[in-house]
Amino acid sequence: MAATVYHQGLIQIRPQVRDSTARIHENVCWYAGNFSGNLTTGQLTAIASAFGNAWGAMWQPIATSTATYFQTIVTDWSNSSGLQVLNPASFSGTGTGGLPFQVSILISQKGTVRYKGGHARIYLPSLASSVTTDDITVTTNAQNSVTAGITAVFTAMNGITSANGGPFFPQIWRQRTQSVPHTQPPTYQPPFLQLINTAACNPTLATQRRRLRKVPHH
Repeated sequence: MAATVYHQGLIQIRPQVRDSTARIHENVCWYAGNFSGNLTTGQLTAIASAFGNAWGAMWQPIATSTATYFQTIVTDWSNSSGLQVLNPASFSGTGTGGLPFQVSILISQKGTVRYKGGHARIYLPSLASSVTTDDITVTTNAQNSVTAGITAVFTAMNGITSANGGPFFPQIWRQRTQSVPHTQPPTYQPPFLQLINTAACNPTLATQRRRLRKVPHH
């Protein structure tokens, strides 16, 4: 197993949603801040609160009433001694009806460098049937709401003060990128961050990849 790679000023944020069967779905988000050393528990809690309120406001209107955004996990990824907080959230979906568990809204996040993976993705789970016109196409209102919502998340993170390690900006964390031109055996670039500069709701529903997978954490 490859060693975990850290980066000064980097945090990982994992918003978690519990569906009607108590299964947990999560996204893994990366943000770079303006701090040195390690963040404290109080600082991480403030970050989790700012992120969670904005994320909850984005997710709640498109989600079924049987699902809950219940927790935000924030980890200081500066080094192996960085702290982690599990901050409670309390947002139940307010949409009507429900779609199958594997269906999600997809937010495409793009940086300045193209790569084989295409782009970073966010999958919003536990959807209400009211977000779609035909079980395939996302309504214009939902598209606009989600795009505005993810922009509001970015704005909330940008607004975190220096006292709490901010401002923070969304990142693609490129931990293992093959060098170009390709060689045999392959060689790799040092890990680096790539700023996310656009994010938008996809007009077509996505099949949610399994969000229950194990993710790197302390």
